[in-house]
Amino acid sequence: MPLKKGDSDLAARYEQFFQLPSLKIIELTEAAVERATHLRAPTNLHIFRGYRGEPVCSL
Repeated sequence: MPLKKGDSDLAARYEQFFQLPSLKIIELTEAAVERATHLRAPTNLHIFRGYRGEPVCSL
């Protein structure tokens, strides 16, 4: 979305994030994605780690 919106600063931050040596990309099973979808749908809950690695939760 940052490129579509012309936000080059945010696009650069994404690029930096995805090149972090500490970044771990894991595969999820279809069952895990399905379960997460059903858990998230009624609450609109989002949990992830922020740009600096801190836990972030938004509703």
